[in-house]
Amino acid sequence: MINSTACQREILAAIHHLIHLRNDVKQGHDKEKLREYGISDYSLSELHVIQCIGESGLLNITAISQAMKMTKGAISKICAKLIQRVILEKLKMVDNQKESYFSLTIEGKKVFVAHEKLHQQAEAKWLQILENYSVEEQLIIKQFVLDVVEAVDHSR
Repeated sequence: MINSTACQREILAAIHHLIHLRNDVKQGHDKEKLREYGISDYSLSELHVIQCIGESGLLNITAISQAMKMTKGAISKICAKLIQRVILEKLKMVDNQKESYFSLTIEGKKVFVAHEKLHQQAEAKWLQILENYSVEEQLIIKQFVLDVVEAVDHSR
């Protein structure tokens, strides 16, 4: 029987290995998948802005900034790039000419759909792994992940 300390160390080693694998995937293997879907020319931040707008329809800088937990300046730069690439269009409301809103162009909607397909594939892989565990085990996994997220969030 394995003791608690040894088990904890094995869990930490597995987490450390997972983080390194994830970083490796982000730097290389994801490029292949992104290229396959025709979205390799976009940064992660750009893809997430596209996703944010695609899910909501019409958003201003403030709303995107809050949703993504990024500065308004950073979002503004990303949106400017995406407008140049004809992925986003900038709109003004009839009753409020001061505020600018963003929506996806036809090309932007194509990128959004391709990105969504990637997310769905990743989600399917994770769900398939989780099917190997009982509901009770899944509840423990869920609590563990939430605790780790909270600890990491508080350390920033």
